[in-house]
Amino acid sequence: MEILSRPDALNQLPDVNLQQIQAEAYCEIDEQYVESLIGKWGFTQATSKPRKSPYYLNDDGKLAVLCWETEEIKDIVGPVRDQKQHLLCWAYAASDLVSAQRILRQWENDYYPLCPHYLCRFVHPGWLGKDEKAEPGHFCYRCSIKDALKHIKKEGIPREINSVFECSSDSRSRDPIPRGHGEVKSIRTLEDTLEAALKELPLQPIGADLIVFSDLWKSGRNIYHGPKSIGSKFEGYHAVIIVGVELIGNEVVAVCKMSNGETAADLGYAYVSLSLRYMIVGGNDEMKRYVRPTLQPMPLLSNFIVPEMDNMAGSSHAGSTYKNQTGMEGSTYPLSSAPKDESSGSSANLGVDHVEHHKDVFKQEIDRFEDDEYNTGSKKCG
Repeated sequence: MEILSRPDALNQLPDVNLQQIQAEAYCEIDEQYVESLIGKWGFTQATSKPRKSPYYLNDDGKLAVLCWETEEIKDIVGPVRDQKQHLLCWAYAASDLVSAQRILRQWENDYYPLCPHYLCRFVHPGWLGKDEKAEPGHFCYRCSIKDALKHIKKEGIPREINSVFECSSDSRSRDPIPRGHGEVKSIRTLEDTLEAALKELPLQPIGADLIVFSDLWKSGRNIYHGPKSIGSKFEGYHAVIIVGVELIGNEVVAVCKMSNGETAADLGYAYVSLSLRYMIVGGNDEMKRYVRPTLQPMPLLSNFIVPEMDNMAGSSHAGSTYKNQTGMEGSTYPLSSAPKDESSGSSANLGVDHVEHHKDVFKQEIDRFEDDEYNTGSKKCG
């Protein structure tokens, strides 16, 4: 493919632009001239993602280059929120993934929060108040990003009206929220490899599960190595959003947005080692209920997932309006069309140690994971 010839439109820019280019080979140009420079198809591509700077033209008379700055993924996924003591990381991650997609497709100019507390009430209402890991009196529960996205896809999700959440049996609500317009067509689980997930990062943020050891909460810009930290103890799994990759010292890390407030880690972001791998050796009867077995070396991040938005939708499909119990208005944003069969999910990674000697036990564990609606299985995060 050859570079196109210099377009005639370069000579048809306003005089002030032409004079600045003549003097400095560089100038800021108005958006109305961009399509004439790069054509209709190029303009469509150039405006496909949010832009946070003006357009600039670099032209030395031989080569003309148009450039601009796009929104960083950190801006797209919004500020760090705080789940406090609620088992709702899965709901925060899922709702922010949808918010980010709406900005990426320019259906919204700015991030706005969707309601994780609604997801808690309606994704698995039969689980309310049954999770033994919840704080006394709380009815929140561990779940997965995928389950949350499936519910949003079918039923929608309102904007968050009140960030303060009273998680008690008295605050439950079973009032239905009507559907709005369909805007997300499917839920896509990525191959359970870092390589597959990282290829997606230039396009969108990615939901993932992070295995949690107590060293995760260490304050500051530290690389999180999970079990490879003195005195660090296993705590569970945490749903996060991968927003980028950085080099800290000589180590490449995934930058992960959490939902534990800005006092956690580095202003609410964790820097997760991409080189470390782990395998579960074994655990006592209590730990077997909470630890996900491994058949192969695993990275600290797994269960990668993204919502796929409907490209035919747009800002005119802003969702239906409902009245909540307070009488305030909000909007719902469901995801449209049935998802592909993802029942296997990451269950192919389930297992027990010494698989060759315990194949029957391994099969029973998979059957239990797939058949039991409420369990502490491989994809439940809090």
